[in-house]
Amino acid sequence: MTDHVVASRSDRTVLCIARQRAGRRFIEETLRLGGRVFVLTEDAEQHAAWPAGISGVITVWSMADRQGVLHVARELATRERVDRVVALLERDVEVAATLREELRIPGQPSWQANLFRDKLAMRLKALSCDVRVPYFAPASDRAAVGRMFEQVDPPYLLKIRDGLGAANITRLDDRDSAWRAIDGLGSETEHYIVEQYVKGDVFHVDSLTQDGQPRFAIASRYGLPLLDVVKGGNFVSFTLDQETELARRLLEANRRIITGFGFEQGPTHIEFILGAHDQEVYFLEGASRLAAARIPWVIEEATGVCLHHEWARLEVLDAYTVSPGQRGFAGIVTTVARHGPADLSGFQDPHIVWRSPDPFVPGLILRADDPHVLEARIRAYDRQFSTL
Repeated sequence: MTDHVVASRSDRTVLCIARQRAGRRFIEETLRLGGRVFVLTEDAEQHAAWPAGISGVITVWSMADRQGVLHVARELATRERVDRVVALLERDVEVAATLREELRIPGQPSWQANLFRDKLAMRLKALSCDVRVPYFAPASDRAAVGRMFEQVDPPYLLKIRDGLGAANITRLDDRDSAWRAIDGLGSETEHYIVEQYVKGDVFHVDSLTQDGQPRFAIASRYGLPLLDVVKGGNFVSFTLDQETELARRLLEANRRIITGFGFEQGPTHIEFILGAHDQEVYFLEGASRLAAARIPWVIEEATGVCLHHEWARLEVLDAYTVSPGQRGFAGIVTTVARHGPADLSGFQDPHIVWRSPDPFVPGLILRADDPHVLEARIRAYDRQFSTL
């Protein structure tokens, strides 16, 4: 990336929340800008290799101990000025929101963090954003589930409301098995939703929002739905030609979700599906954090925009405009090696710009100036990775 000059420096102090080591590039950019960083993490991560230059690490035995988290954060605030609270991982988004409210710090409030965490809340809100949503019902509302079964045919998906990505999702291929699965939840039923399975290609839009509007947004396509990746498929993601009609539809749906949810500032990762039966764009779910699985590195290769750095600048600089990016295309293919450590030395291609150093989780990032060339190369490597 060609780094543009940042005219101002920061004297803000950022409290980063992370139950494990994460967010190195965000922290390093904050420090480069002159900001100060404290990290709040769990005891087990106290001596992890956090970036040099941070002002301190404070710990609790578990992030699940909300009172403990509040106590150590209050104690820090009595001796240090805290200007921003940032969650570096998905699981800590709501913790960070709680601390902002407790310490009277600007940023995403708890009610909005819940919209980006609770699969039921986000779907209910998305309905008011003029974006299509797969038919869904709270698993605890048997009447609503029954009406859903009358309206749409199986298969269905049973999802935990507070789950991460494709974790804790069960596909149900008929109504009888769906009812059995719901009944088997017992007292946990209220924590789940039942959703129509919409067959189609899955996409994601990654954005940086400033003053309530996405200032940078890029649409990408997954190779497989994440539910299939969890079951053993390769993970594939590649950027689209942003000038296509499909990309424009995805970007508009993304804008409606961001503005409809009242999101003011920071990164989002929002997933959509293009229904195979009707070619409509459906909202799947969204997160108010950066994408995982090295997607930010893919986006940087495609556009020159480092989302970690831009996010840091948004948080700590008083006046800043998000970089618009440049035209390019990139993608990633990665997997878990099925037959022992994988050797990628045979993959020689001028489009390869990154190789995973872990032979048990082989991966490649590719870049091209032509989106068709990029997609063809990614799909070829996807097929080859299936034999690793």
